[in-house]
Amino acid sequence: MSVTNEMKARWERVAQRLRAELGEDLFTSWFARMEIEDLSEGRLSVSVPTRFLKSWIETHYISKLQKIGEAELGPLDTLLVRVRT
Repeated sequence: MSVTNEMKARWERVAQRLRAELGEDLFTSWFARMEIEDLSEGRLSVSVPTRFLKSWIETHYISKLQKIGEAELGPLDTLLVRVRT
C-alpha cells in the first residue's frame, strides 16, 4: 500500500506533537528519521533506518508513540516499528 498525502499530513501532526512533548533534542535523536509506512484498520506501521533506533524506540518510547498516535490517528490496535532496507 502506498502512503497517501493525507497519511503523510496526519503523520506530520504526530511528529509535531512528539517534538512538542519530548523537546527538539530527543525528537531529533529518536524520531526525526521515522517515516509512516501504512495506516489501516487500527494498524500503524512506521519505519526507521537502523536496528538500534527500532530497538530503542520499542524499549523507551512505544507507549508515548502509541498515545500520541492515537490522539492524531484514532484507536490503534497494533503499532509496528520496522527497519527500512
